[in-house]
Amino acid sequence: MGIKSLNYQYLSKRFVVMPFFLVLVLCFFVYLFNDVCNTMREEATHIHSINHLLTQTATSQNQTLIAAQVKYLSNTNPQIESINFFPVSSAQEQLTNKKLDLPTMFFGKYYGLSEAVILQMPNIVTDDEPVKPTQLVGYVNTTLNLTVIRSQWFKRNLPMFVMMIIVSLLTLIVMLLFLKKATKRLPVLEKLSQKILHDEEVVQKDYHLPNDKQAVWLYEKALFHLLDKQKNQHNQLAQLNREICLLKDESFKQIEQHSIFQNSLSHEFKLSLNHIEVGIKLLKNQYISNEQQDAIEMIDTGMDDLNAKLSQLIRLNRIDKGQTTVELCQFNPGHLLHSIVEKSQLLAQQKQLSLELKTYHADYVLEGDAKKIDTIVSSLIENAIKFTEYGSVTVVSQLEHLKKNIRWTIVVEDTGIGIDKQNFTNIFHPFFQINPNTPRTVKNTTVGLFLVKKLVHLLNGDIEVASTPNQGSKFTLQFLLKDWDSRQEQTLLKDKHFVVWCKDTALLSQTQHLINSGARIQGFYDSQLLLNYLKNNSVDMLIIMYHIPKEDVMRLVTSLRKQETDFRTLIAYYYLPKHLNAIYAEALKTAGVDYLEDASVQNVGLDKHIKRLMRYLA
Repeated sequence: MGIKSLNYQYLSKRFVVMPFFLVLVLCFFVYLFNDVCNTMREEATHIHSINHLLTQTATSQNQTLIAAQVKYLSNTNPQIESINFFPVSSAQEQLTNKKLDLPTMFFGKYYGLSEAVILQMPNIVTDDEPVKPTQLVGYVNTTLNLTVIRSQWFKRNLPMFVMMIIVSLLTLIVMLLFLKKATKRLPVLEKLSQKILHDEEVVQKDYHLPNDKQAVWLYEKALFHLLDKQKNQHNQLAQLNREICLLKDESFKQIEQHSIFQNSLSHEFKLSLNHIEVGIKLLKNQYISNEQQDAIEMIDTGMDDLNAKLSQLIRLNRIDKGQTTVELCQFNPGHLLHSIVEKSQLLAQQKQLSLELKTYHADYVLEGDAKKIDTIVSSLIENAIKFTEYGSVTVVSQLEHLKKNIRWTIVVEDTGIGIDKQNFTNIFHPFFQINPNTPRTVKNTTVGLFLVKKLVHLLNGDIEVASTPNQGSKFTLQFLLKDWDSRQEQTLLKDKHFVVWCKDTALLSQTQHLINSGARIQGFYDSQLLLNYLKNNSVDMLIIMYHIPKEDVMRLVTSLRKQETDFRTLIAYYYLPKHLNAIYAEALKTAGVDYLEDASVQNVGLDKHIKRLMRYLA
């Protein structure tokens, strides 16, 4: 909705001119209605009197007198259209005059009035009383010309109308002059308001108050008060911004120094632990007594514990800094848990515990960060074995199909020492121990519960704990993952042949999602072998990874396009912007590269990537 401008034209039109003319027109029509009605009624009454006199004269049988009266009345009263006498028989009924109504007054042309002419007869005596009989002789009818009456009324009132118009116009002009004087500051105020609405900087010098303090409007004073307040707030905000910038710089320097200190300290700790480990290994090769052997074992156990805690601190620091990302891949949840349980069987056997996996679902292929899930579940199993002296550790896996995802629930339950309800939150604090004197019969090979919770939240999962002291504990994990088997993308690249040119096996392994989509992948490290293969085989797309020098890409593409005949291979080059400028990018396209993909773009969804490849191959 637009904002109306409160200027002089708007105010004069809306609050002065239009109301003034509405009142003027209303008064005119009220006066017109009343005066015309009164004039018409007065004329009708006057004609009625004339008719009555004419009827009195008509009984005198003096035709000359009657004619003279009629002529005189017609000449002196132009509104009289005609005067007629209608003789009637004695048996005819008496006529009645029609009422002068409003439509006739304002729009009628003629109006007639009739008066009966009655002849008085000599007295007749009957019985005891004398009777004076009368006889209806005829009717005198006078017709008024209403148009003439209205014209006379208009001529009579015209001077007054002209005077009213002149007075009204003068009054309107005076009112507009006063209004213009009163609103002359509105345009400047409007510009000031526009600046305020557009969040532009406004200073008091943009508007000056009048010298006459009594002429200052209330909202002008309020506006100046707000401007003063805004100025003070602006100064305070600027001061706060300067202080925040200083605090940010100092905080950044402190964080940077703290990070450098942490890295240096971790490096020194690692170096010291390596020295201790080398010393212990040297001592183990010497002939030592049993007491010395026990001491070395204690040192070795403490060193392993310290090394594990240091590794956990490093991982925690990376998660807090956002340096740990989610790496999606396709995996079978049953196979993943089976491999985790198999790795932990040795630990369980050392304490003569039963470690069992219960899977309540068929084989599926899910999409998620399998490495981090492996770390989380392995840590929970190791923690359960660590605090269980007898009994069993059970791992349960369940899948629940939702509308778009699958909820994967993993339960790790043991028959260990249990946890008090008051410590359910504390166990996720760094290095918290319910009983610090608990003997360490198992070496730390995974992460603590505080890191487990961090990793679970990083994967947008949830972890819950339920436990009863001296009966056991149960940790429940829940993850929302995508069901790869039910997705259409697994057949999008069916029967398509891809060749990947790279110099790193790790990069080649990242094309696993293309294989899961039905594509056939062939990897090459040598450019000459690649060129020979492309010459002898039909390949749908050649993918060149970003670490291949652009000069080598240019040479291979040029040679490939020269040797192609019937079948043309699409070429996609994943590049780093810092290594490829716009000019060379155009040169590669001219040489035959079909698609240039920015390899620096992070978090590109797998669905979009596969659909883009399908669009390329369409």
